[in-house]
Amino acid sequence: MLIMAFLDTLTSSIHRPPNERSARSMFVFTTTIYCILIIFAAVAGGTTAALFSLGHRPMQTLLSFTGGVMLGVGLLNLVPHAFYELDERIDITMAWMLAGFFVMFLLERAFHGHSHHGHSEQDNPVTTLSSEDDHAGCTHHSHASTDTRRGTSTGRWAWCGAFTGLALHSLADGAAIAASVQADTENGVIFLAGAATFAAVILHKPFDSLSIATLMVSAGWNAKSRQIVTYVYALTVPLGLIFFQASLGFLGDRSGDVLGAAMALAGGAFVC
Repeated sequence: MLIMAFLDTLTSSIHRPPNERSARSMFVFTTTIYCILIIFAAVAGGTTAALFSLGHRPMQTLLSFTGGVMLGVGLLNLVPHAFYELDERIDITMAWMLAGFFVMFLLERAFHGHSHHGHSEQDNPVTTLSSEDDHAGCTHHSHASTDTRRGTSTGRWAWCGAFTGLALHSLADGAAIAASVQADTENGVIFLAGAATFAAVILHKPFDSLSIATLMVSAGWNAKSRQIVTYVYALTVPLGLIFFQASLGFLGDRSGDVLGAAMALAGGAFVC
């Protein structure tokens, strides 16, 4: 969280008076770079599923770090920016934040959360966890409930649920990046616009992609099929960014409120 506070202070302090053309150019340049890096991260995560396993403890350490980054971004970056964009209306800001929290909570429950298991030496990457290993409450990176004896997580199409849930979340991630970069560039930020939100997204994207690919390896899908699904998933963040930014063009004077609502929603989703 301290890292996110530092990034937010850095990006806010390096600015100049906004110019419409320069702000637009900076938005396009920044989001293009971010999307390329996110696609690379997602593809890298998906292609490592059949190569090696980090093990439970290293994976949990990385996920804990990522969770801290997302918590910091949500509370220290997105929500304060949303408060500003919504004309400093704290009730509206918190209402949208809670909406984002509960939507993400329900989404994770509907699609049984995220599965971040390593690939075992027996070519059975999805392992059964004991009750002590399960996460309680709403966590962004919770382990999926698995039971190989019943075939609930190793079925041929078990990965589809994870893919659907994570793809929907990635679309929201793209909208969050677009909203953050848009808000920063409009306020004259010329360096690292939306960097905190980008950092939160790119840090957890390899693990999400790894989850999908691991389930596909367990179900016996070949490398080509896994590659196709990985590439499709990698494109969901750019698609979410494009759709959100395109929608702002039709809103006119209401775009500021939508921008604030989107950032508050994303803040709530990141906290969950």
